[in-house]
Amino acid sequence: MQFMDVAALLAGIGLFSLGASALACLLFGARLARHSNRMALLRWMRSLSDHTIFKKSDASPAANHPDSGDSRSRDVAIPDAPQGPAVPPISATSERSPLSASLSEDARLLRQIGAEMYQAGDLSTKPSLYLDEYANLFGPVRELPLRIFEIGVQRGVSMKMWEKFFPNATIVGLDGDPQPSGFPQSPRFHFVQAWQDDAAAMQKAVQLAGGPFDIIIDDASHLGCHTARSFALLFPYALKAGGYYVLEDICTAFNYPSDYDAAPFNPPVIGCEGMPKVFPSHQHGMVGLLKQMVDHAMAPTAAGGYTQFPIQRVCALTNIAFLQKA
Repeated sequence: MQFMDVAALLAGIGLFSLGASALACLLFGARLARHSNRMALLRWMRSLSDHTIFKKSDASPAANHPDSGDSRSRDVAIPDAPQGPAVPPISATSERSPLSASLSEDARLLRQIGAEMYQAGDLSTKPSLYLDEYANLFGPVRELPLRIFEIGVQRGVSMKMWEKFFPNATIVGLDGDPQPSGFPQSPRFHFVQAWQDDAAAMQKAVQLAGGPFDIIIDDASHLGCHTARSFALLFPYALKAGGYYVLEDICTAFNYPSDYDAAPFNPPVIGCEGMPKVFPSHQHGMVGLLKQMVDHAMAPTAAGGYTQFPIQRVCALTNIAFLQKA
């Protein structure tokens, strides 16, 4: 082979090696760029882990809970992210919002009537919280010819209070004991002696009132089983659309061991880590019944489907709940 041919061959080999090296550098650079992108994505996910679902702590009860979501997500180990600046704790405040309105004239009136009717120390006294919400909801229509049904009247004190607050209403009271001496004698008032799950007695109450009720108040046994049967009898058939069904003293569900269907309160954790699918809560007594009613208020009512209990609105206050029929 001549010298010029060898030189040309070596030069060609050199150029090929240089090209291959350049190509290798380009490929390595691309891989490095992809690696950098993955690392940037991982850093971004770690930055979210302090706020969302990506980070699961083994110390968290929810992380190993059988209902805490897809098991695959619990098997993914993501290193802890670098700690950022400390977030100052949120402190409690005693400042009241202007949304906390002062008492209405109707609420003042009903409180005054209640103070006149109930004796000091009377355990059947309706708390001010109850009276205020009754006044807020029904004060604007209190002079209309409403139909009202109260289940559980005991000595009849609440009947005398309603007699003054609802001057034109037809009111029926039901109790398992005989008619109390303090029950109003007005022709607008009617009494039925029966237990609260007596279907025939409920029908009689509707007949005495002249038709379905605008307001039904359950202040009877305060046991979930009895209250549920009254609700099942009355809400679909004896309450007008737009009317209110009131459950008083629902917190008897926590009165353990005094009440039959009560249970100790075990405060559930709210806002735990992970992705729980089930949110345990107190299911006993009146509280458990109210949560069943919330189900009917949300679905299928919200989707326009059929339900025997079309609840449009649930207002749950401390120890009392107001349910409006759709």
